[in-house]
Amino acid sequence: MKRSLHSLLFFFITMGVCQSQILNNSFEEWYATTEYEQPIDMRTSNANNFIAGETPNVTKVNGLDGFAARVIGVRLFGILTFPGVVGTEELLTDGIEKVPYTGMPDGVEAVVRHNVQPGDTSKIVFGFFKQGTLINSGTMELTGIQDQFVQVDLDFPDFSEAPDEIYWAILSSGIDIPNADSWIEVDHINFTGGAPQLANNGFNAWEERGWEDPVNWFSTNKFTSTIYNIDGVSKTSDAHHGNWAMRMESSTDDEFMAINISGIFLTDYPEVFNDNSSREYSIATEGNNTLRGWYKYTPNGNLDHAAVGVLHNDPDAPFDAEVLELLPAEEWTKFELVFPGGADSIIIQAAAGLDEQIENFTNVGGSVLLLDHLSLDMTVASEYLTTLAADIKYLSQSHTVQLSFDPTYPVAQFELFDMQGRKIAQQDVSNQNHIEIPLAPLVQGVYLIRIKTNEAMGSKKIFVPGH
Repeated sequence: MKRSLHSLLFFFITMGVCQSQILNNSFEEWYATTEYEQPIDMRTSNANNFIAGETPNVTKVNGLDGFAARVIGVRLFGILTFPGVVGTEELLTDGIEKVPYTGMPDGVEAVVRHNVQPGDTSKIVFGFFKQGTLINSGTMELTGIQDQFVQVDLDFPDFSEAPDEIYWAILSSGIDIPNADSWIEVDHINFTGGAPQLANNGFNAWEERGWEDPVNWFSTNKFTSTIYNIDGVSKTSDAHHGNWAMRMESSTDDEFMAINISGIFLTDYPEVFNDNSSREYSIATEGNNTLRGWYKYTPNGNLDHAAVGVLHNDPDAPFDAEVLELLPAEEWTKFELVFPGGADSIIIQAAAGLDEQIENFTNVGGSVLLLDHLSLDMTVASEYLTTLAADIKYLSQSHTVQLSFDPTYPVAQFELFDMQGRKIAQQDVSNQNHIEIPLAPLVQGVYLIRIKTNEAMGSKKIFVPGH
């Protein structure tokens, strides 16, 4: 059979499994964000404003001596008004958090200025507790306008016994009829009578609150770092592949029982998370798909468990899930999770610190899970790869590969390998549906063409005959 030197078309061996390009699958890329500042050793209502999409209402300003804390109300969602708060209280929680304190001050002096709207009242509140019981208290109430820093005083009733905890808070406005335009600035809070002072009572030490996340993934850091100053997800150089792996550690808190990574990949609902965590899953699949990756897991005792899961949104069965428990492993260990094809979107999740049924969080904390080098093998419909590389030709006279594609599947990259795995050629071909790639003369043999699109990676083998 005579071969044409201008168009040699050959034995395409379609490989029915393609490997999807999970964005940032080895967690090499991270981004950091700073959302606001707040005084060290204090809690503020900034976290709640941040979650609600509002600007911080506790900010650092110049005071009479160093810095001061400016506290202003906020109108959340344009409807409800809340006072700005700084102190040991965190707004919108069930209980009151107190800090250890055993002093018995006879009073307090504060350096303040304020602009309190008519009918409203700013407050500085103190409560002293003994074994959870309130034993003494006092409240400064401030009204009207004071445009210069002045000292205000408050005497406390005599103590019958020493406390063991204190609760205190600065509120920009009253709780009953708060006004979003009322504000107060506080430079110093000094206890009198020789009592120990509050930590950072001059508001001169501030800290930035934000978090770091792997690019293209979403984690609970957005909430736990800002509210609790806990990074449940972080990068580690203890990596299986590349420079970094993702580390997640379960934690406990009175309000937040555990921390987990909710890694989001290929979801149709980016507005629920953020733009960095979403990508459309649009390749029709058949049969089963497989999520693969590497992990280490060190549980804290026998009560904590870890798992990875794939939540898949199937047209006929919305949001079904496949979950794989990850057993303790001190060395990097490979896992495989099989889930059915046919989904139009999926979410990959991982968590440490789960109960025995790997359904709920425990309150143990201290369990550490490391993940690295994830991949997703999908059994694609045969017509997809057929359409993907509709026409491939090797022109032996000019040593050129010609490829033509259906415009439905924009190709991003072309690679050519020999059977020893050596890469012979590579070229970015974004937004092109017909390309010609010059190659050095090829010896007779089988070669592998790998084609990457925005959604997947498919491969075909070609046979190049001798000249």
